[in-house]
Amino acid sequence: MLLDGNVFYAEVKYDKSNQTVTLVKGHWWAFNGKSAWNSMG
Repeated sequence: MLLDGNVFYAEVKYDKSNQTVTLVKGHWWAFNGKSAWNSMG
């Protein structure tokens, strides 16, 4: 059961060859493959 509708607010990337999921942007953070930063504003 989910009580908050904001739990799915994220963009992720799936790498089929490595079978990994990586955060691209969401929950006020962004990631470019090397570093992460606060993306608010």
